Amino acid sequence: METSEALPAGGIDLSDLQHVFDAPGPFLSVFLTTEPRVENAAQRSDGRWRTLRAEAASLGAPDEVLSEIDPLIADAHERGEALAAIATPTGVVHIEHGPAPLPTDEVRWGPLPHLLPVVAWRQADPPHIIVLADRTGADLYGIRRGAPEIERQVEGDHDEIRKVAPGGWSQQRYQSRAEDSWRHNADEVVDAVVALADRIEPHVILLAGDVRAVSLVRDRLPDHVKAPVEVIDGERPWDGSHANLPPELRTAIDATVRSKTDRLLDRLAEELGQDDKATTGLAAVARALSRAQVTTLLRTERPIDRTLSFGPDPTLLSTSHDDLVGMGVDDPQETAADDVLLRAAVSTGAQVRLVPAFDSDAGDRDLDGDVERLDAKLKDGVAALLRWA
Repeated sequence: METSEALPAGGIDLSDLQHVFDAPGPFLSVFLTTEPRVENAAQRSDGRWRTLRAEAASLGAPDEVLSEIDPLIADAHERGEALAAIATPTGVVHIEHGPAPLPTDEVRWGPLPHLLPVVAWRQADPPHIIVLADRTGADLYGIRRGAPEIERQVEGDHDEIRKVAPGGWSQQRYQSRAEDSWRHNADEVVDAVVALADRIEPHVILLAGDVRAVSLVRDRLPDHVKAPVEVIDGERPWDGSHANLPPELRTAIDATVRSKTDRLLDRLAEELGQDDKATTGLAAVARALSRAQVTTLLRTERPIDRTLSFGPDPTLLSTSHDDLVGMGVDDPQETAADDVLLRAAVSTGAQVRLVPAFDSDAGDRDLDGDVERLDAKLKDGVAALLRWA
């Protein structure tokens, strides 16, 4: 059965990782905590890397590939809390820095790159705009992972910003001039926010500052700016540093991430209930990916403890080695299902969303024990929303 309603947005677009999967393997995947706030961060990172390096060598990674990672370690702590690096015999093909320490350092040597932690980083830290407004203008920050932060200061042309009470017949005129100035300045801020939103496509706009200025900016944002607007505590100026973040920033971003996940899970339940544009289970999802049928791949945060067979083309994947032989693949390979699924998703233009796993803390929807856990519809830890039924 076909449905006319569009599938909800919310998956992570990973199209920029296509070049990683296109690189000739095998792949060395390194994930290393880098501790930027400790005094001897470089030395600690080097010690961690030496441990991982020895493990990678024992897995068969040649020294020439391991040597590609060596120069990345010393200053990695200056870029974030964790380092992800993917290397092949032809060189380093991807570097990314994470916003939080890793549960554990990890290294893999195998036929496909391992990028699931990168997906988790990107989902937890979506593009967003911070607007700190007062009655003269605003400071704007456009923040995207893997790209320089965009900063802009807007100072309105109208400088009659205070209501005064001189008394007599002129009082109302002064007050009207101040209100008019605030509105004009807010219009200039809104123009800047719209331009920035068109550029980075934020998942949320966080608005703080003077109460009246915040109200004016929020009321004037046009309908085509689709990102939700959250008003948080904070004042202008803010120096943009993570050490001085507005206090409610992280809470608002986390709520946005959870809301997007919930909407996708609600749609998954609806489509499964209608036996329509959704499927679940490792074999069924692999089959849908092989047909380029998946629009959003839903995965538990916890790794899938299964393997998949795969061929040279990303759409050649199956739970059965013999299936691929029957498709004409002379020598199918086998590796972690996580990596095979992600390769197929990226290569077929599917987005990806991670879902809290069964062993995570209880969420709002399951505190009473009478509502299914968030990932209950993900058989084998995986499901998919489909482009067609």
